[in-house]
This record gives sequence, C-alpha cells and structure tokens, in this order.
Amino acid sequence: MSKPRWKILLRNMCLTREGKSVPDWYCEISQAASVADLKVLIQMTYPGNPDARMVRLVYLGKMLSQDNEVLCSALSPRSFHELHTLHIIPNYTG
Repeated sequence: MSKPRWKILLRNMCLTREGKSVPDWYCEISQAASVADLKVLIQMTYPGNPDARMVRLVYLGKMLSQDNEVLCSALSPRSFHELHTLHIIPNYTG
C-alpha cells in the first residue's frame, strides 16, 4: 500500500505577457516533503520552470516562507485526501 501524498492545486493570479491567465496546475507530492521540495517540483514541472529560489507560495493567506518546513506542518490540520490550494506569487526583483 502506498503512502499518502499531498494533493496540490497551484493557482497563479498573474497574467502572461500575452495577457492570458495561467491555467491551474495540479500535482501530488510525498507526505514527507518540505516546502523546498515542493518548490523544486514546481521548478521542474510547472509551466515556465520558475527558479525554486524565486518561488513564493501562499496557503490560506499565510506565506510559506520556511523552506525547511514540512508540508505536514504547513498544511495542517487538513487531511491528505483533500485538495490543497496554494497561490504562486512571482518574486520580481530589480
């Protein structure tokens, strides 16, 4: 029997350069994953491959700013079986 995995919906409220909305993105990640692990998964598979160091994530109005925080703590007290919506915010510099 496989271990439970977090079900994540990533929503990007920004528009592309063409003025189009970015479609919602779904993924699953290990129950033992950290915020940093999720950011690396986003870098590898999210459209545009944003740099993991530049990704900012918000969950229920709270910035997930501690990369070493495990998702089990960050997403508590909700269950593995629910879909968790996170918002990705571009980290513009310069």
